[in-house]
Amino acid sequence: MIWPFKHKSAESRVSHAAVENQRLKNALSAHEAERSGPSHLRLLQELNTARYLAAAQDDGVKYVVDPSTGTRSIDPESRFKILMARAPDGQALLALFTDSAELKAWAKDKAPATWTFAAQEAWAFALAVSAGVIVNPSSAAWVMGAEHIEWLRKHPL
Repeated sequence: MIWPFKHKSAESRVSHAAVENQRLKNALSAHEAERSGPSHLRLLQELNTARYLAAAQDDGVKYVVDPSTGTRSIDPESRFKILMARAPDGQALLALFTDSAELKAWAKDKAPATWTFAAQEAWAFALAVSAGVIVNPSSAAWVMGAEHIEWLRKHPL
């Protein structure tokens, strides 16, 4: 499937090394332990305001530089591969990560490139290419199906 993806927000252009979501990791842990209404609300807020990393292979990506601004963008003819996880039923899930350490723990050496997504961009991409997402598959493994992602898209916090 080819999906014309363009970063729309400034926060999605941040270096992957700068992506750290300790508040989201804390909210995931707290909700796992408490399973309360307040912990769920906090988790939803953090899920919808975080920046995420996705593991990618960029061997088919070509870049174009705008000479007037120096801005580098991806050539529309480029092909890239985002690494996906599988749900127990075999459906593809977009693997998203809160930080580089989580990504490396899961992807090992299979992801020489990373993509940085703002939350709303991650949700749109996930709905276009998968059955849902899994956040930090090597640790918290928080799974969200399409209905959950749609809710987050409609309720940006």
